[in-house]
Amino acid sequence: WLKKLFVCGMVSVRLAALLSFCWVSSGLKDLGQVQLSNGVFNISLSSIPFGDFGFNTFGINGQVPGPSIRVQAGETVTIELSNGLDPADGIPCSDTSRFCDCMFTNVHLHGMHLSSKGVLDSRSLDGDDITVKLSAGESMLYQHFIPENHMPGTHWYHPHHHHATALQAGGGAAGFFIVEDPPDFLPEVFMTMPEVLWFISTHNLDALQRMADEAQTTTLRNASTIAAAKGLSTNPILVNGELMPTVDLPSHTWHRMRIVYASIEQSLRLVTDSSSGGTCALQLLAKDGIYLDTIPRSITAIHLFPGARVDVAWSCSCASYPCSVVVKSIPNPQPGGGGNGNGNGNG
Repeated sequence: WLKKLFVCGMVSVRLAALLSFCWVSSGLKDLGQVQLSNGVFNISLSSIPFGDFGFNTFGINGQVPGPSIRVQAGETVTIELSNGLDPADGIPCSDTSRFCDCMFTNVHLHGMHLSSKGVLDSRSLDGDDITVKLSAGESMLYQHFIPENHMPGTHWYHPHHHHATALQAGGGAAGFFIVEDPPDFLPEVFMTMPEVLWFISTHNLDALQRMADEAQTTTLRNASTIAAAKGLSTNPILVNGELMPTVDLPSHTWHRMRIVYASIEQSLRLVTDSSSGGTCALQLLAKDGIYLDTIPRSITAIHLFPGARVDVAWSCSCASYPCSVVVKSIPNPQPGGGGNGNGNGNG
């Protein structure tokens, strides 16, 4: 057995300075799955604790990240979104606002090829329309018709209300949205691989705190200040909402890793460190929910930019058993790959 697969982070922040943040937790958290209730997937946005950091962030169904949604091509998917935020917690947008309206929300299926048409187009329910504005304390139904020829793949859902996206999605309100592989779509060796979900997120608390201050919301207010005072990272990297989880994997066994990367600004390049006696082979299957024309492709690093999805087959082995492998992030050499950490977007 490969005893431990660690995940830690070295992130290029600001002037390409290298910062390493590594903690040990009990293991890789099972994100769970949104179950159908009377044909509807129910998700709720609310303000919840950001781990044990001592401040609140935005989460889905009481967790960061939210539970996964899995569907099939050809299905009609209905999602009920509930807004559990405080209607008084934040300021409305003005003509000069950048970060505001954070008490409103909606949900976007990132990467999916869907219609945005909705009630304004004489449909009974809204589609993937990012201009929809759901008020605090209210709920609404979305309905999506997934084409039968939609490629199966790894995608994600997150809020996309303009001027509040960075705070809500960047704070952790997001989850996997997976279109399943139909029978015999891939060669059997890939169809039968054990699957592991990695929802990787970086949280620049300096930037999020500045956004929260401008939006005048208590969620993420003083996040960086509180973390620094407790001696915690102000730029934590989470995997399934955990700091440096440990994963036990059998050696010489291929696993399919579905990876979503959520960040407001920073890019990562993941590599494996074999200095602890373990080595891993990586085979790329799909990028951003699209399978390669020919799979697999041997790779030595995984490049992640904000919103990226990657499907990779992993197989690890030990020189002597047990052993460990560290998966770490190093600065991305591509233009814009490091992120400058200033958070000066428009939400």
